[in-house]
Amino acid sequence: IGNNVTRVRFDKSVSGDALSFASLISRVAFNPISVNAVEQMSDLVHQYDKKKSKNQAGNDEEPASLGRKSKSISRLGSEEENSQSSSEDVSCANNGVCEKDFSDDSAVKVNGIVIFEPWKTQGYACGLPFAKIQAYSYDESGQVYVHEGTYFSDTSGRFEIGVPIGEGRTFVVHGGDQDVLGHTICYVGNSVDIEESDDKCVSQDPKEFPAPGEGSSFSSSSYYEVAAAVGGENLVFLDTSTRSVDIGLYAGSCDSQYEEYELLITPANGCGAAAVVTYDDIQAWQCVDGSVGSGNCNERTWPYAAMDYYIQIEMAPDVSRMDVAFIRATPVGAGATCEAGTEIMQYFRNRDMLVQTVLLLDLESANVATNRYEYHGYLCSVITREDGGGGEGDTNAPTTIFHALSSSSEACLSSNTDPDVGDLTSNYLIGTTMRGNGRTIDASKRVGVKVFEAHYTSTGDSGDTFTTCSDFQSSTTNIVVQIKDGITGGDNTCHPSKAPSEECKFSSVLATGDENVGFVDFGNMQYSREIFSGSAIPNLVTPYRRSFSAHIERNDGWAITSMTVERELVVLTSKTRGEGGKPEDRYVSNSEFYATAPVQGLVYTVVHDPPGGNSFSSISKGTKIDLEMGLTTTRAAEKTSEWGFAAGLSVEGEIHTAVAAGSGYLNLEVMTDHNGARMELGGHGGYAQEGPTVTISGETDNGWDFHMTLDRNLESSQDPAIPGRPGDVILGGGFEIVYVRSDKVDFQDDTSDCLGVVPIIEWKGRKPTTYVMTVFSIEYKILPELINLISVTNNETSDITDTDIDDTTSNNSVIRQTWKSRLENALDDWKRTLEWSSPDFNPEGLNALEDKEAEITEIESKFDAMRVPFTSDDSVYGQISKPLITSVYGAYTQNDDLSPDYTAKKDWEELSEVWDSIPSDNAPLHGVPKIRRTDAWKNDGGQEANGKAAAIGPQKMLQAGNAALLPLIPLAAVMGTVIDRMVNPNPEAYLDDKVKIIVEGTGEESHDPNGRWFPTKSDKWLSSYEPGGTGDDGRNLFNSNEDDPDKDEGLWSRGMSTYAKEEMNNTFKIPSSMDELFEDKKVSSMVDASVFGSEAQFGFTGSHNSDPTISRGEKQDVYLSFSGGGHNLEFSSSIESNIDSYGYSWSMEAEGSVSASGDFSVALSVFEAEAELADTYGKSVGQEKAMAFAKYGEMEVTYTLGDGDPYDKFVVHVSSDKRFGTPVFKTIGGASKCPGEPNTMWREGGLIIETEWSAGANNDFIPPHHRALFDLVITNESPYREGHIYGLLLTSGAQYTGDFGGNMMDLSFTINGLDSLAPFHSLVPLHDVPSVDSNGDLKYTRLSLNVMKGQFAHKYSSIGVQLVSECEWQMSRDWLYRSPISSTAFLGDFKWERECPKVNWDLTTYNTFLNAVLSKQTSPYVNMTLMNPDPMNLWSADEIEGNTKHTNHLVHPSVEFVRVQWRKLGVGEWINAWDMIGNDSDIWKRDVKDADAQCNSARGEGCKFKWNLERQYFLNGLKDGAYEVRAKVFCSGYDSFATTEVKGSVTEENLNVNVDVSKPEPIDWRQRHNRFTIDYSEPIVCPQLQADHMAYAIKRVKTCAGTNINSGDVDKDDVYFHYKFACVNENSLMISFPSDATEGTYEITVNADMLGSKLVDAGDNAAAKETFTTTIGCATTTSAQTALGSSSSPTTAATSSTSWSQSFWINTDSSGNAYLKLYSLFATGTAFFALFALRRRERRQFLNEGNYFSLFQGGERQQQMEGTETSYLMVRNEAPTKEENLPSPSGVDGKYIAGKQTSYGSVI
Repeated sequence: IGNNVTRVRFDKSVSGDALSFASLISRVAFNPISVNAVEQMSDLVHQYDKKKSKNQAGNDEEPASLGRKSKSISRLGSEEENSQSSSEDVSCANNGVCEKDFSDDSAVKVNGIVIFEPWKTQGYACGLPFAKIQAYSYDESGQVYVHEGTYFSDTSGRFEIGVPIGEGRTFVVHGGDQDVLGHTICYVGNSVDIEESDDKCVSQDPKEFPAPGEGSSFSSSSYYEVAAAVGGENLVFLDTSTRSVDIGLYAGSCDSQYEEYELLITPANGCGAAAVVTYDDIQAWQCVDGSVGSGNCNERTWPYAAMDYYIQIEMAPDVSRMDVAFIRATPVGAGATCEAGTEIMQYFRNRDMLVQTVLLLDLESANVATNRYEYHGYLCSVITREDGGGGEGDTNAPTTIFHALSSSSEACLSSNTDPDVGDLTSNYLIGTTMRGNGRTIDASKRVGVKVFEAHYTSTGDSGDTFTTCSDFQSSTTNIVVQIKDGITGGDNTCHPSKAPSEECKFSSVLATGDENVGFVDFGNMQYSREIFSGSAIPNLVTPYRRSFSAHIERNDGWAITSMTVERELVVLTSKTRGEGGKPEDRYVSNSEFYATAPVQGLVYTVVHDPPGGNSFSSISKGTKIDLEMGLTTTRAAEKTSEWGFAAGLSVEGEIHTAVAAGSGYLNLEVMTDHNGARMELGGHGGYAQEGPTVTISGETDNGWDFHMTLDRNLESSQDPAIPGRPGDVILGGGFEIVYVRSDKVDFQDDTSDCLGVVPIIEWKGRKPTTYVMTVFSIEYKILPELINLISVTNNETSDITDTDIDDTTSNNSVIRQTWKSRLENALDDWKRTLEWSSPDFNPEGLNALEDKEAEITEIESKFDAMRVPFTSDDSVYGQISKPLITSVYGAYTQNDDLSPDYTAKKDWEELSEVWDSIPSDNAPLHGVPKIRRTDAWKNDGGQEANGKAAAIGPQKMLQAGNAALLPLIPLAAVMGTVIDRMVNPNPEAYLDDKVKIIVEGTGEESHDPNGRWFPTKSDKWLSSYEPGGTGDDGRNLFNSNEDDPDKDEGLWSRGMSTYAKEEMNNTFKIPSSMDELFEDKKVSSMVDASVFGSEAQFGFTGSHNSDPTISRGEKQDVYLSFSGGGHNLEFSSSIESNIDSYGYSWSMEAEGSVSASGDFSVALSVFEAEAELADTYGKSVGQEKAMAFAKYGEMEVTYTLGDGDPYDKFVVHVSSDKRFGTPVFKTIGGASKCPGEPNTMWREGGLIIETEWSAGANNDFIPPHHRALFDLVITNESPYREGHIYGLLLTSGAQYTGDFGGNMMDLSFTINGLDSLAPFHSLVPLHDVPSVDSNGDLKYTRLSLNVMKGQFAHKYSSIGVQLVSECEWQMSRDWLYRSPISSTAFLGDFKWERECPKVNWDLTTYNTFLNAVLSKQTSPYVNMTLMNPDPMNLWSADEIEGNTKHTNHLVHPSVEFVRVQWRKLGVGEWINAWDMIGNDSDIWKRDVKDADAQCNSARGEGCKFKWNLERQYFLNGLKDGAYEVRAKVFCSGYDSFATTEVKGSVTEENLNVNVDVSKPEPIDWRQRHNRFTIDYSEPIVCPQLQADHMAYAIKRVKTCAGTNINSGDVDKDDVYFHYKFACVNENSLMISFPSDATEGTYEITVNADMLGSKLVDAGDNAAAKETFTTTIGCATTTSAQTALGSSSSPTTAATSSTSWSQSFWINTDSSGNAYLKLYSLFATGTAFFALFALRRRERRQFLNEGNYFSLFQGGERQQQMEGTETSYLMVRNEAPTKEENLPSPSGVDGKYIAGKQTSYGSVI
């Protein structure tokens, strides 16, 4: 034995010994041991067969002690007094086995029962189980009571205590001494037939008794004294305990109860009948003092015995009449939105509460057992409002009911003076109106949300009772209200487009108190919430509503009921088109529209697009200017030598006279020549050599030059989608009409009750521009825009404003008329421009004309008027080239007619004229004259200035007045002249005069032949860089003669050429007021200002200021406008400048020459002649070295304007950076797409996406294997109401802070059934999402989004759907300057309901208990192991702290418990198995609870549960039968309408348990031929025969003549070999006698040998040893009719004439025997057929359909009514085969030790 314990004492029940003994038993198989008795405990002196000695015909009754003793009887009878020996002969055969039964007659039996009051058990005798009975003897000497032992009753309250014959005992059953609490017990006598009265208890004085095993004592009046035990004493103690309970069907958390319901109350121990009570019955129960409740007290006195019970709702109230209409018809429910609750019975069944255990057996009397059925039914909400908002500090809830609008599409206010509920009235409008209709529109409103439960608690004769309750703050119930305010704009965290925020969730509802009861507390006891329209965005889609909603979830502690209450308002506010973005965004869309209008006829260039996808044409025009200067410095030195001589002869003769005078300083000679005779004759000769001459020189060059080019290239569209005429490009002058357009939801006019979208236009002015656009853009973008603007202007309901026009008229009629005229003029100008620039050869509607040929002829004539062949002289190239070619050809051919100015003759004439134009004055050659003197006479002529300078000296001498100086005056004059000539040579003329004549051409002799030689005019030269910079009309860098109509007819103009102007004027007469726009230099002023960033004059004049003008306009910036469409406008300019250069060179020369000369002269008188002859020869040699470098700065600036989208348009202001020379662009406006560019209107803007739950979907609780269903609602409010290509993406909100994509793992998203949406994947394109319908009204685009659950989570949050520009998103894959245009809406939190995890039996449990029979002979424990077969759906207990195994996501969070449940086979509701609390070895001292088998090893070794059937009263003999057992997992946290698989799961196969405690009883026997058959009350199992311990004994007792036979025992071997024993028909034992058996009467004893095998039932309950008699072979043999209970001779059964009470004690038979036999036979057969013959499903069907032996049949219970007679069969019973010394029942940790039991009566 464990712990080395070698002895086990059996004098009392000791927990430790029991455990050790159990351990010993378990070790027998491994370690064989022997158990030996080593000590005889003290006991009384036994007397055997005492009664038989007195009465040899005795009945073999054996007195015994039933019940458990905690202490053996210690008083021993004296041997002398009690020794009454008895003797009897025993016959033993040689070598045989003989036996003798002895009866122990030492004590007598005292019977008793501790019974509950019969009127509390429906008249049945139900006792206190295991009541404690104290036995005392009285010590006369000490006058005290001596404790003799403690005894316990059985489960039925009965006890039998053995008392030594003749001794006295006092038996005490004291309520305060019981192991169970709260019991009051009294003694009532010796009869169980107790009448209900106040004096039912025997009145006796209390006595003091010592407490067993303690030094204390207790006083009790519940006792009975047996003076001298004689046997047969009956003691009846009555348990009068009362209990307080709170049971009933309650309306949620309120105290109100439903009225029309029934509860089924069933004793858990099976004693008594089930009772059905109604609400009225419960209300009739006595109210417990101090109990409070709604109208009636809730705590009442339990009218039944203080036992354990099962209660269940048998019939739920019929609340089908209550629906939403019913609720709304009540005062409190008006305007309510409601969600129905689950059917009442199913509500509690889902929660494992339909059957509840009421544990009243062990309960303090002061405590109250609470088993309330709290049903949470309809959940309702009412939204209230207060128009105009609340006052400052108003915290109360509004009182006006905010009804839902009855029509989902109505956009007109009700015209009824008394509108119906739900009609659209002005109370449903919020914002402002601009209509003068007298209606008051609130700018804000205050709303409140009321939440309550609705219960239809009574439908009785007293009238309907409608109960509401708002108590959601109980221990099990809570409420969450999430607000979505789709009206208030700005920073509204509760807007539906934003991710759910905790700021918008509220969980406090005022339960009791003031007028705010039931209203949601929005924080700090604020029971209302403000809705503002100030920043609200209108809904431009009819019926123009936005909503305020409250999503309400009620968690009743188990399941969640949810609903959404939505109320709509029409928001009367405006929205500016193109407006968008957030204030913190760097880039936002521009909200200004730019509509381009042309200046009539001002077209600079048209490029026509050829057909073909890759075809395009272009025109490039520009100018180039070169400017250079050379700066050279030369240094040189020269060395030369020369020599020569001359010789000659000269003869001269002359006659003359002379006078000479002179001095040393001055000689004066005065000669007077006369023409006298003179002759001169001479001859000369000589030789001269000059040189060599050596020269060295150096030269520097620091010159500069300048080049600039201005080019313009214009190309037609290269977009393959815009071929031919639509791709023509027009470059022209115009202006931009700037306006802001808004849409406002308002009344259509002052008298209308209908709402609509009112267009609003605010004109911002007009700005000049140069436009570059394709015909396609003009026709399909600009013209429709102008037409639409005209339409809006004509619409009297529109609102038109212009800040530049002061208009006080009604409806702004002046502004409206002015802009109508302007827009119509612009539209007409565009049509004329298109007709002239790009005639349409395929006009719209051409093919539908009847006279199509005439229209085609007119079109062709226009085409012919504008076209010429490329080779024609009339083409542009021909007009430029032809004059030049002709002139060159005339010069080459000397044809005066073709080229009169370039012939040789003309050149010779001009050369002579040029030679003659140079003055022939002889200028002095000595010195280098100055260009002009610089003194006071610089402006005088040369000779005049010399004379004035020479006269200075003589004038001074004269002024001095000195006569001595007078003679010197002539000399002074001569000397002054000489000196001045030396300083200022060239006295005749100055060089600068010649320069003027030659260079400037201003002299009289200058000549300017056709302006080709001299720049005789200032406008022939560049006068400035900036046009008009010098204030004259000279040429500048940008404009020289490009606009000169005489210069190639102005074709080089960057504006409109003269030729084009003339052609335009020929087609459309240009008004004379606009001629200035086409004048020289003005014609290109606007285009140059656009391109180069300068200013130009521009304005308007005429009627309505509609005519453009230059002269009357102000200087201003001129914009450049261009559209998309594939064309390009390219501007380029280049400049080249020599910024650094230097050159250096040197040279050396040597030259020499030899010359010979001769001259001859002769003079005769006045004649003279001279002749010279010279010959020269020379040579030279030289060396030169030169070096130079030059650096040129070059800059070329080019920009190209173009866009691929023909609907795009840009208005830019071009300028130049003065620091760097680069162009600067400022985007003024326009419209753009792909991408939307800064400062333009984003054409793809205005996209809005919203998400809604799909109709009928509840995405808070999505059933397993279903999809989350959402509607994606797209509103395309693009500024131009265009259709666009958008795309869908997934995104996460800011509230999610986990791993990227972690909140979408393994989710599958589909759009309209296509699997293409996934995180981090490409977007799902939505092609051509429309904006408006054919009427121009905005429409929604609706898509379906389905989300399939993944494997890693069940609840998802912060998932958004982003609607994005498809094109911009594609761009952003590489890079985009900002985030793509998008709109985001979040799906909100959505959750899949999890399947409740599965449960199954392990194989051992399944194999052991699939079909099991359990009894007291088996263990009272059903040891079962539960498994979870699904590794992907774990029980809650499997959650691991810290998630170390990464499996927590597989854990179901709401597995409440795993129950083991049972019920009668196929009948009734399931009842939970109990689990015992504590470790007390006495199971009846342990409390119980509903078992929860959940553990954290369900996926491993399994969850063990040891179900003690005995503790749940299965083994008390009152609950025999067939049961089915299942395990069920109960889950919570689901929606009230969840599917079954969410609420729980059950084992696939139920276990079948047949409880069989009673032993089989013989009910009939019969003889046929040689076969004797005994019928038992239940199926039996025949034993295997043992030769040494035969189960059957056969004895021949009489002959056929009736003679007794003293020794007729049939030898056991003979019985073994010749008699046949067989179990037939399951319930019968058939004994076949051998054919040669001796005739006579035989006794057949069944279970004859106590040591042999036994005949047992399926529960191993052995049948009692009984003897039956029958006659074999006699002539008068008939079926035996021996009464049951006979021993050796036939007797008749005892009659039933004794009282019921007596029958209870002596167990006599009754007349109901035949019925019981028949019922038992068929019931047993049915049970075994259902148990073994049928499969599980068939078994259930069989038992549920038409089984007459079911416990419940047809909804009615088979009850044993009062007065039904109960039969007791008195038979001889022997103890079971297993001798066990511990009393039954006793269970320790699943092991079982049966106690010895000798029964004297069995109840059937």
